Amino acid sequence: MRYTIPRSIAPLWALLISGCMAASPAVADRRPDVLFIAVDDMNDWTTLFDKDNPIRTPHLERMAKRGTFFSKAYCVVPACVPSRTAVLSGLSPTTSGCYTNSGSRRVWNRKSGAVSLPQYFRNNGYRAKGAGKIFGDQWAHGGDDPRGTELSWDDFQKCIYSNVIRHQAPDPRSLARMVQCYQASADYADSVVGRLLDQLDASGRADS
Repeated sequence: MRYTIPRSIAPLWALLISGCMAASPAVADRRPDVLFIAVDDMNDWTTLFDKDNPIRTPHLERMAKRGTFFSKAYCVVPACVPSRTAVLSGLSPTTSGCYTNSGSRRVWNRKSGAVSLPQYFRNNGYRAKGAGKIFGDQWAHGGDDPRGTELSWDDFQKCIYSNVIRHQAPDPRSLARMVQCYQASADYADSVVGRLLDQLDASGRADS
């Protein structure tokens, strides 16, 4: 599965992509490829959920039409890293104790015995390739598995934050300004999903 990652990342969103492919031609004949995409801080203001919503997301809608769309799927914790940790480990925060963006070490340490989603795929005959803010801690680990790349990935491209200034975001000062910033980020994420779908179709592996 081929993909490219943009070198600029919108401040409110981080697109991350994980591809899992069967490790050998014989296995590939029986198992599908898996492409996992996650976007930070997404709410239901988009036309993906309601055509009358103000923020248009044609590419997300295009992707939804290709499969099953769940209109009532909720994160287990309203915070970035705990949500990612739950999805990647299969452990709810009530089990893992990860409720904050600094709490993932409770799960991702070599003594916990936790198995990540890409690690599980690799343990079952797949190659796993990823990029971006998958595990969430982009500052310390570039979004990679904090335990080490080799546990979860055959190849991983770390999150690129060289163009982001690390300081407290300014107060948007108005709801209108906040919505404007959100719309810009949503537009960007939607456009990247569109580019990804185009490349997937061009690869000839969209149905594999």
